[in-house]
Amino acid sequence: MNYYTQEKFIITSIGNNSINFLERKEKNSDCILRIPPLITGVIEDVRLLEIWICYEYVSDKDILISSFGLESLVHITQWDKDIFIIDNHNHAFSCRWRSYIHKKISRWSHLIHIDQHSDYADPIQYLSDIWRQNIEDISLLQIDNYTNEVLTIASFIKPALDCELCSSHDMILSEYSLLDYDIATLDNHSVILDIDLDFRAPEMGIEYYYQTIKKVRQLIALPDVGCITIATSPTYIHQQRALQVLHDLLD
Repeated sequence: MNYYTQEKFIITSIGNNSINFLERKEKNSDCILRIPPLITGVIEDVRLLEIWICYEYVSDKDILISSFGLESLVHITQWDKDIFIIDNHNHAFSCRWRSYIHKKISRWSHLIHIDQHSDYADPIQYLSDIWRQNIEDISLLQIDNYTNEVLTIASFIKPALDCELCSSHDMILSEYSLLDYDIATLDNHSVILDIDLDFRAPEMGIEYYYQTIKKVRQLIALPDVGCITIATSPTYIHQQRALQVLHDLLD
């Protein structure tokens, strides 16, 4: 399937749609998830679309949780960087590949992951399990299929390490670790900054909001940061709140 050129719908038990697929069916879900198109634009093009479900699961309390996503994923070319605004976090894998093609980042990049969750689960298959050829020979179509049909919101980091798009990473999973992060220690010539806006969800208990915004803006401004992925994370933070945080980071 040719993802990201226009909206697509996943109707089978693959990718994010495989999460609690049968349990959702039992609760009369149609089990259809929308994949938005990827457009080039500006921050004002980041809009919610409250029509189609983009993520759904069954909670520990046996409740069906359904979430809307973005009208479009938006690629912003600002400050000579690739900035991608996405809803489900697994889209970051395809976005980074685009930055690699654009030569905004190189192989063996360093990843900085700012998130409420580690997203460090193993995928059901690694790229190397499916395609044995050199990374340079894997097409963008194959990458987009892999991103949406194999990866989930929790399993998109390890594949980047496995294929050596990234060679190292820092996990920033708390307000303290963000504010204490020493930017001066970064010595990689190619850095990917990965931001999940659910880092500002109420349960994170952020006490120094504007200090955390300032710190992330400092990371965004670093010359070695060539690719920035920002996930609005439907389900894990109210999406209107996510857009407010997004504007605080980029305006």
